[in-house]
Amino acid sequence: MLVIVGGGFAGLEAAVQIRTLRPSREVALITAGPSLVYKPWLIYVPAGRRRFAEVCIPLAPLAARYGFQLIDDRVDQIDLDARRVGLAKGRVIDYSQLLLATGADADRNRIPGADQHAFFPCQPDDAEKFAVEVHRRMPKRICVAVGWDRRGPGLEFAGWLATRRKRLGAADMEVVVVDGDGLLADHYGAEAMAAIRSALMRAGATWSTESVLNEVTASAAVVGGKDTAFDLVAIVAPLCGVNVGLPVDMLDDRGFIRVDESFATTRPGIFAFGDAAALPSKVATGKTMVSIRQRVAHLASNVLADMDGEPLKPLEPTVAPHRSMANIGGHAILLRDNRVIGQGRMPLLRRWLYDQSYFRLRS
Repeated sequence: MLVIVGGGFAGLEAAVQIRTLRPSREVALITAGPSLVYKPWLIYVPAGRRRFAEVCIPLAPLAARYGFQLIDDRVDQIDLDARRVGLAKGRVIDYSQLLLATGADADRNRIPGADQHAFFPCQPDDAEKFAVEVHRRMPKRICVAVGWDRRGPGLEFAGWLATRRKRLGAADMEVVVVDGDGLLADHYGAEAMAAIRSALMRAGATWSTESVLNEVTASAAVVGGKDTAFDLVAIVAPLCGVNVGLPVDMLDDRGFIRVDESFATTRPGIFAFGDAAALPSKVATGKTMVSIRQRVAHLASNVLADMDGEPLKPLEPTVAPHRSMANIGGHAILLRDNRVIGQGRMPLLRRWLYDQSYFRLRS
């Protein structure tokens, strides 16, 4: 039996793809929750544009439709020698192949004090808690620190919070955007940064003149060595791997699972996919839903090849232009290799259609 650990995009799409290609193959999907959280829509939750329940897709109907076993539990340990997965509720599952699609976790200890005093809204639980605090406290000043691994979503969280201040009943709320790791301009370049700053200002956000988030306290963020008072601090977000008890030789220095160009780990029969996988640089792309859907067929074919004792096929080196789009409070900035190729509301139509099609497909 193939056991898939993780019920996010990567785990779900892999289960669907493998069952579609090989309906006779027994597949079990282990997920710590009954629903898939549609993470591109988390940016709307703190801003009150969508309720948290509206960004969730139930997994049970999909398991019934595609014929995979759904197990709602957490992985407690993995016995690589015995090929067994131990679950928190005491169940033990044997596997022939194992696919680790655990996603990524917020690295809450990267910035001193952040674990105690900040929210990480790129994580579903924190997005919901942050939304509750915004509505409950009606803060005067919010710090949104952006950068690290997910630069675009951080800008989107800030843009939507600023845009919807009046609808939140906090018209005078100040949303201050901080370049959390001080590398935003190095990543985007001058042209893209000018467009980003303009879009944030249009949304009503304030761009901090200081950079690098040094520390978070109960009432402030230390930015560039200076204390600045804030009612709430959100960090989007340095990431790390999810700890499922793997030996350190399988992981990189941030806890992501090392894989080769075929998604295979250093252990026979074990693969990693999606945000959990640390691909070689020549084939690595951004950790996005689009990338997962583009590559899931390749992953599935390799898992099935491993089951059949056939050679695995490596990914081809990445040569296509890198495209990205930030939705900053309803104003899109469309980039190709960090060159601005489109702005305004029209580019959002394509993203809206993509989101709607995915919900129709998986709901």
